[in-house]
Amino acid sequence: MRRDSIAATILALTLCSLTACSAQRGRQGLYIAPHTVTLPLGQDVAFTATVYHHGHTVSASPSTVTWEAHNVAENRPARISRQGTFTARLPGLYRITAKTAHYTGHALVRVPDRIVWNPNELPSNVTNVTAIGPSDTPPRLPQPPLTGLAR
Repeated sequence: MRRDSIAATILALTLCSLTACSAQRGRQGLYIAPHTVTLPLGQDVAFTATVYHHGHTVSASPSTVTWEAHNVAENRPARISRQGTFTARLPGLYRITAKTAHYTGHALVRVPDRIVWNPNELPSNVTNVTAIGPSDTPPRLPQPPLTGLAR
């Protein structure tokens, strides 16, 4: 698997997880992004935790989140940093858990066997993406297309 496709996959999963989180605004709980990710051996992924309380986003300070990783197949703990960064050291299925004072959230990491990340391999295609414009504000979104008849 090429590095650019891995980065694109991680970006897509992150965006999907963030979009799913916005759909959860009526609920309460801790949501982890990305929710499900597949990594080659040697690759890192940085998880983020967002707390929803009574339909509102509450910033989950990194110092208030406790991260745990567990190898599901071998039923043993795995390593994850205090900041929520997981490195794919061994093949397997891992359950990532984030805990705050009142909420717990989970994510899954799949690490396939025999697929190794090569940091020296050049990507075949690069797309630069930014959400910040020249004035440090997000760019304006285009207006949605008009459909149907106005009444």
